[in-house]
Amino acid sequence: MPAPDFATLMQHETFLEAAFETWLNANSQLNLLGTAKVPAVDASAGAADDFQKARPRVECYVVIGAPVGNPPHFIFDANGLRRENGWHAVVELGLITAAEPGIHMDYVGGVRDIMATADEILSGANQYLPWHEVSQCFSAGSTRNISPQTGVFITKLTYHIIFAIQPTAWPGGLQST
Repeated sequence: MPAPDFATLMQHETFLEAAFETWLNANSQLNLLGTAKVPAVDASAGAADDFQKARPRVECYVVIGAPVGNPPHFIFDANGLRRENGWHAVVELGLITAAEPGIHMDYVGGVRDIMATADEILSGANQYLPWHEVSQCFSAGSTRNISPQTGVFITKLTYHIIFAIQPTAWPGGLQST
């Protein structure tokens, strides 16, 4: 399915962030971890500012890097315009759980296990990315914010990916070579 227009197609961060969050937060295996001991949510006025409701959860932030290749890999769209198609990106995942060490580490391990399949699940035409695909995904480190007094544990997992626009997604198609 081609994108509606080039401006929409080029919103890489929007689509990648939504895909990683949807894929991980909807994962049934991952959702079994940590849900039993999460404390009740305080619904009083202003409490949502201090304690966000959805735990455990994954939040995603993507930074697009340089194009792949030197010179960059490109294709020609149906209008004969040269278009870059292949980029490096950094994916930052924030893993947020209740302040329980066992639950948190189970959740972190679960996300790492699932992320090991990212370049398989998010490659080609897939249910999470309407117009993009991930060809490579590899771990690039982690940091932890384990503060029981805050009521939340957060681990940030960093991944490097290479992604592209699916060949069938270009508005108007591609020129045949």
